[in-house]
Amino acid sequence: MRARNKDKVLIIVENLPVPHDKRVWQEARSLTRAGYTVTVISPRGKDCQRLHEVIEGISVYRHPLPFEARGAAGYLIEYPWAFVCQFVLAAWVYLTNGFAVIHACNPPDNIYLIARVFRLFCGTLFVFDHHDGNPELWVAKGGTEGGFVHRALCLIERQSFRAADVSLAVNDHFRKVAVNRGKMDPAAVFLVRNAPDRILVEDVIRRTAQVQLPSSRRCVVGFLGVMGIQDGVANLMHIAHHLVMVLNRKDIVFRIMGDGPELASVKALAIDLGIQASVEFTGWVSGDEYLDKLASCDIGVSADTANGYNEFCSPNKIYEYMLFGLPIVQFDLPEARLISGEAALNAQRNDNSDLASKLIRLADDEELRGRMGAHGRRRFLDHFLWDNAERELLNAYQRILPLR
Repeated sequence: MRARNKDKVLIIVENLPVPHDKRVWQEARSLTRAGYTVTVISPRGKDCQRLHEVIEGISVYRHPLPFEARGAAGYLIEYPWAFVCQFVLAAWVYLTNGFAVIHACNPPDNIYLIARVFRLFCGTLFVFDHHDGNPELWVAKGGTEGGFVHRALCLIERQSFRAADVSLAVNDHFRKVAVNRGKMDPAAVFLVRNAPDRILVEDVIRRTAQVQLPSSRRCVVGFLGVMGIQDGVANLMHIAHHLVMVLNRKDIVFRIMGDGPELASVKALAIDLGIQASVEFTGWVSGDEYLDKLASCDIGVSADTANGYNEFCSPNKIYEYMLFGLPIVQFDLPEARLISGEAALNAQRNDNSDLASKLIRLADDEELRGRMGAHGRRRFLDHFLWDNAERELLNAYQRILPLR
């Protein structure tokens, strides 16, 4: 390894553009603050169109992504295209700046192939940042368990772990996957949870203290996040229809904040169901707009259904609802329940009517909303600050690339 590459890190992510991918951006900032030189490769996206820019000392290269895949045929186009772009940009970064580590964020899991090439010819190290269980995600999106694609995804996942010098897990379940399914040394697996950083925490606390809400108004149910088929936003529209059109609860409105491959179809569904007047689609929000939109919600909702994948995910939106002091309504999934504690009302799994009844209960009980929201914020500040995740991230890097 050339001396000039010492302490230089290349992060590759395909799922979201940077800095919109909050986990990846926080990791990049944390590594930079610790003294590493960080470069990021990501796709282009809304408000992230420049092919190259430097943000807070972090060099970001972006490649075009023609479309977001929704089925197997789409993935067969999207992922190879992204892979070629990532490889070409990685070669350019190495020739112009160098790096000692490739830090790959899934999905997909095929970035390990780039890491293997650079290890072979350049002696670089590999960090596998395991965000999602892709075999389970495939099944949740309608794929066949045990079929050819599922078996291939299991193989690629194993190869990613096998190639990794260290891996990062978003929760304890993913840590067990790395050790049991990936056969990794437990000492080489580090728990780096998703969580907003301290700067955002301070901004949120300041902004929520300033938000003045009228004494008589409609109850705003907020949804925040990327909208894939596994996120249940279409299901949420049917719940909204039941509340608004069947139960005549026109005092309850829904604010859908985010983007993703399902957004267009969810918007069309809202129109078909006749609830467009009760549903606000904001698109992707950031900065002050993000703070204001989420702070002025009354309830945070997660529509993630039990499907073999969502049970073990750690949704960013749950952490953010807690930070904003919002009480949560969600289906009873193990990891979501573990994170939220008494900040959430947990509906029976995949029972839309029970989720709707939980929303009504909170909409009609301002005192309960306040009590649950306060518990959620305390729980977040006590257990889920980024400081804890950052410590584990830096421990992982100190294991393979210690700073002098």
